[in-house]
Order: sequence, then structure tokens, then C-alpha cells
Amino acid sequence: MFPRNNFFFVKLALDLFCHAGIAAMCICVTMDLVLFALPIHLLYYVLGESFFRNAMSVLIDWTTSCVLCIPFSWCRSGVYIQEVDWIENKMKAGNSLVLANHGSRIDWIIGIYVGFHGRTHQRVGFVCEGLIQYMPIVGWYRKLVCEDCFVMRSFKQDAKRITDNVESFHRTNTTRMIFLSPEGVVCDYGERDLKYINDCRQFCTEQGYEPFDYVLTPRYKGLTCLSKHIVHEMLNGKKGELMSTTIAYSRGGKLLNSKLLYTYPARQHADLYTIYQGILGEPTNMHLHINVMPPFDEDSDIKSIMMKDYERKNELLKHFHKHGHYPDPESYIHIPPNHFLLNTLFAMHFVVLFGLASLFGKAQTMLNICIGVFSLITFCHTIGNLINGGTSMESVPFETGIKSILIKFMAKHSQHKSKATDGDKFA
Repeated sequence: MFPRNNFFFVKLALDLFCHAGIAAMCICVTMDLVLFALPIHLLYYVLGESFFRNAMSVLIDWTTSCVLCIPFSWCRSGVYIQEVDWIENKMKAGNSLVLANHGSRIDWIIGIYVGFHGRTHQRVGFVCEGLIQYMPIVGWYRKLVCEDCFVMRSFKQDAKRITDNVESFHRTNTTRMIFLSPEGVVCDYGERDLKYINDCRQFCTEQGYEPFDYVLTPRYKGLTCLSKHIVHEMLNGKKGELMSTTIAYSRGGKLLNSKLLYTYPARQHADLYTIYQGILGEPTNMHLHINVMPPFDEDSDIKSIMMKDYERKNELLKHFHKHGHYPDPESYIHIPPNHFLLNTLFAMHFVVLFGLASLFGKAQTMLNICIGVFSLITFCHTIGNLINGGTSMESVPFETGIKSILIKFMAKHSQHKSKATDGDKFA
């Protein structure tokens, strides 16, 4: 991608840009949390739940530019979708539920991009692992402002959590697109990852399917609870939409989320650093194939429905891997970013931030804080990258560092526990 004699310096510049871009996003999101989200939370008890939801929806629109501007306006990442008019006129008309393959660590950014694009901005919520809500800044924002569904892998606990979240939004008539990946996990290249991949392939065989090469088997138990999100719309005379979306991540015409048994660099899970690298190299593109599904009900065999749907997803990604595109490539239309809107709102964040700092004579302090955030992002990601064998896991800022340390600690704890158990066995 770069000339060999300049590779080190270009790579260094690229890394610094990625750290700076993610730091800029963190600074803007922190400002919105402190200046706007906190007062709105305090007013919740005075003005009620409906005011809270409406105010937070406006705040999300304001903050979204800080997440999307650099990847899509500066780094040239492209989103390609068929049925663009249908998305604008149908999907955003009410509540919708999107079931996507877990082909990267930035699926959530694609959901936000689709929701933000076009004449109508749709609020987007996510079902994601519980650890994300504790990640500094963006994780806190997703918890306190976006009110995402955070699951802990136990259906008995998650069912009530999901139901309460859905019913809470129904009470205030706040429409949104809920975006989730039924696979639940991203598998990298370690022994535990390989074991899980092989377990999924074995499960396919047991269910009478050819082993999936490009997707893991879906988890389906929580989908009955989530389907209430769109069923509520149908009961009110509207049409809630249930969609299965297959996302292919590519760079330079090559599929990144390729065969599960491939290792790096043949298979890569795109994260924040992947899309930010488009500033100097090949941009990361996302092709979305959308398939409308009938809503689930109590009599639906969700397990069979999801396995057939993932068999279809697997075939689509297989075609993309072989040909560099989905079938009927002419039907996929590039959805360009609104460069003016994204850059204007992004710049306004820093105008407000340094304007207020200057007003109180703290401009230098604010500059020092920005440098501190950049340094912290750089340190955390670098350390995490080293611990994790060079694999970046930055779905949200700080995740590579925090999760790498947790995985290392849990692995050691598991080894100690295993030794203790073995000792008991032979005692």
C-alpha cells in the first residue's frame, strides 16, 4: 500500500492520525455528555420521560457528526445499499429491527450512518455486550444517552432487561431502529476463537446444514422479546419492519470478513483503526444486502428461521468473496455522506468547546486536556495491541487496551483454577 522506503514514517503518521481522530471523537462526546446530557438527566425528574427521550434524540443527532465525519467524509469509507428509497420511505417510517451478521467491530457505526442519512434522521439503538456500557466516554454515552440494550449472555437476565427497554420506548412513542448481530461474538485467531468456530460448524452439521464458512451460528432466544419492538407498531396500525442485513466489508476489492478459518491478513475484523486508515490508503467499503422478513410471533420456529437466514447470508458472502461483489451489483447504490453537514457540526463542537473555555480563561487548560486525551488513547491502544499480539479490537475507544488486559487476566485466572481443580482430582 505504501512505498517500502517510506513505510515506517507513513505507518507512524497513519497511527498518529488514527489516535488523534479517535481522541477528537472522545473530546466531542465528552463535551456533549457534560454540557447537555447531564442537565437533561437532571430535568428528567421535573419534565418527565417524554421530554427526556425527545431531548436525547436531538442530542444524538448533534453528536452523530463526531462519530461519522472522519471515517466517511475524511477517510472516504463508502456505504452501498440496494433499495435506498425503501429505506427512506418504509424503514424510517416507524420502528424497525435489523438483524445483521457480525462481520466487524464497527457494525454500530454502519447502523448510525444509515439512520443519519437522508431527509429523515432515525434514532438507532443497539443490542450489545454488557461490557461496552462501562467503556469510557462512548460506552457511557451509549448507556446514558442512547439507552442501548446491554446483554450479559444469560437469557433469563437479558429477557427482562430487553423487554423493559422496549416497553419504555413504547410508553413515550419514540420510534427507533434497533440493530443487532445475533451471532453475539467476534472470533479472532486464538485457540478459544477456533474452538468456538468449530463448535458452530459442528452445530450446523447437527442441524442438517453445511458448515457455515463466513458466519457463526445465530443466537435466537432473545429475538422473541425484541420482536415486540415492531409488533407494537403493527398493533397501532403501522407496519414495523424486520430486516435481515448482510454486510460485506471490503478494501481494495478484497473481502475483509472472509472465511472464519482464515487468519490475518486474509481475514480481518474492521474496527475504528481500520476505517481511519483510509485517510492515506485504500478506504474501507461496506456493502449492505437487505432482505425483508415477516415479523416473529409466538408460533414462529425462530431457530429454523434464523438458521435458514444465516445459510443465505453465508452464500451471499461466499459470492462476494469469489467475485468482489454481491449478485446483481448494479442494484447497489453508493450513499454519499453529507460532507457539509458532518464537517460543520463536527467543527461547531470545537468552536463551542474552546469558546466556552476562552470565556472562562481556560483555553490553555482545555488544550492540555485535549493533548492528555490523545496521549491516553495512544498509550491504551498501543499497550492493548502489544498484549493482544498485534490485533486491534477498537469497536469503541479504549476497548483494545481494557479488553486485552481483561482477557489476559481471565486466562491466567482460568489456568490457576484449572491447576487447582487438577490438584483436587489427583489428591
